[in-house]
Amino acid sequence: MIKKDSFSVKDAVQLCLFLLGCRTLAELLLYLFRIDLILVYDIAFLVVVIFIIKKSGKKELDSILQWREVPAALFFALVVMYFGMEILRREIGNIFAIILLMPDGFFDHSYHRGVFMTLLSNAVFPAVTEELFFRGVILKRLQKNYSRRKALLVSSLLFGLLHLNPWQALLAFISGLFLGWIYLQWKIIWLCMFIHCYNNILASFLSFPVNYLPNTRSFSVLVLHPLWLDILGILLFLTGLAAVLASGKRKNPTT
Repeated sequence: MIKKDSFSVKDAVQLCLFLLGCRTLAELLLYLFRIDLILVYDIAFLVVVIFIIKKSGKKELDSILQWREVPAALFFALVVMYFGMEILRREIGNIFAIILLMPDGFFDHSYHRGVFMTLLSNAVFPAVTEELFFRGVILKRLQKNYSRRKALLVSSLLFGLLHLNPWQALLAFISGLFLGWIYLQWKIIWLCMFIHCYNNILASFLSFPVNYLPNTRSFSVLVLHPLWLDILGILLFLTGLAAVLASGKRKNPTT
């Protein structure tokens, strides 16, 4: 099922296709049996990922989940840095949606969930499951066989592609680069999970102000951020980056 040490790009692609097949099967079963509990799917997805990890070794999950202290200065610097990147990331998504127009209602879902269920399904479960798989398994093994840069690019690309549409794929690729960088620098999967969850909470509950552009086609309204918001994003990103560098805590663990 999964190699215990290093991955080739082919190995990573095959494992991603296996996971995609499992995910598709779970969605099909839920649809056929008319099961509306979205958490059933989330739990099943997590169980499959844990199964994959367990097949690579009895202690592999413990190794991935090993707890390491995160200095408070580093933690808050990364949070600020990511918030700035999230502003810029969404603006990149806006520009891409103008270039490649998105059909009306493409991301509109009729789920009627409370805040708690939305947090679990949109933020917590995806953060835990996807970080275990893409950073804890894919990136961890690719970087043993390739340079850190190539491993980061390949794992981020696969992370984006598994979102199965171009608009999410681009934004997920950017997030994957950031999350992968965190994992390669500090080998703290919990930190990646938190940042991922933080990203999903922002995406679910925080709407940034936008400027609407003229649009006469039957597609989603075209928008961009006001200039001040993009400038704020740049400043926050650079401030967070400067704080990360100033913390003096950058490491390159080998475990």
